[in-house]
Amino acid sequence: LGGLLISEGKNEDAIPLLENGLKQCGSAGAERYELLLHLGIAKSSSQPEEAESYYKRALEEPLSPQVLVGARLNLGALLLRLNKLAEATEVTAAVTRQLPEVMLGWYNLGLIQRKAGDIGGAIEAYQSGLELDPNSPELHQNLGAAQLAGGNFEAARGSFLMAIGLLLQQNRKADAEALARSAGELVNLNAA
Repeated sequence: LGGLLISEGKNEDAIPLLENGLKQCGSAGAERYELLLHLGIAKSSSQPEEAESYYKRALEEPLSPQVLVGARLNLGALLLRLNKLAEATEVTAAVTRQLPEVMLGWYNLGLIQRKAGDIGGAIEAYQSGLELDPNSPELHQNLGAAQLAGGNFEAARGSFLMAIGLLLQQNRKADAEALARSAGELVNLNAA
């Protein structure tokens, strides 16, 4: 029920239910992991330090990397938001090592590395993500931003144009137009 309340944006209603469930959950395992994960989600916007603690506790559960991936990705994203970039990189890189088939791990790692100033690492992460999902406009857009930051205007232009084209194919015209405007302020999209 707590997870359902969170999905409806009712985090304050979910927290007492999840905390009560955690008190009653004696043994380690999947149920405890889910309660900790959802408490982290519920508290991530209003109490990020508590959310961090819940995600870390969830990762201590003796479960497979496939099960723990949600807490690991959420923790990495939270650490990025908190500007704890070294720890965010470590947590998210663990996902890409253990589960390289998870595109979101590569996407998040690219975001973290770009913010940390590791443009080459960000480009590599986005390219790894694109090997898994070549039709992701978000990956192409972020790859373009990283290429632009690295000074490769021609590659950035190509990535932005690919993202715009994919957005149009996905009937996301408003997103495509917004990206064309913002990217067009940075590179000449008509030079392609």
